[in-house]
Amino acid sequence: MSSLQLKSKVTPLILAIMLLEAICFGGAGVVNIAIAAPVATNVTAQLNPGYTIIVDGVQQNFFNSSGSPVYPLVYNGTTYLPLRAIGEVMNKNVNWDAANLTVSLAVTRNAAPTLGRPAPAKQQYVNAQLRPDFTIMLDGVRRSFTNSDGTYVYPLLYNGSVYLPLR
Repeated sequence: MSSLQLKSKVTPLILAIMLLEAICFGGAGVVNIAIAAPVATNVTAQLNPGYTIIVDGVQQNFFNSSGSPVYPLVYNGTTYLPLRAIGEVMNKNVNWDAANLTVSLAVTRNAAPTLGRPAPAKQQYVNAQLRPDFTIMLDGVRRSFTNSDGTYVYPLLYNGSVYLPLR
């Protein structure tokens, strides 16, 4: 019996070739394939407190759960907004499942809006994490995000807040 183990991303063509080789050259053995889980990556993003975000004609100021202001981030040409604040604008409850690294937005929000005060901040580069391992659920449906050319865009984690691409 033959055993083949793989620990990286595999394209369908490479996978087909590897399976064929295992069957032809290794007999009718067992083929074990382990694809590595996505990993968090440290990145540098730009904090942009000068951006104005308008939703349905209303300028939005975003705050974290303790009322401190949070601002848009730009990474790799994509603008990101804080997920909890987006949920509030969408009138959705936001829940974090740490065991499964899953954020869910669902049902009509039943909490009062988070109050806070905008504070002076300057545009600056900050350390964040790109999180392909986070799952985003909206009304029970798993969501993924792409930029205008179809490339996957993953959530960012900055200062304890999950950020999603604006697009």
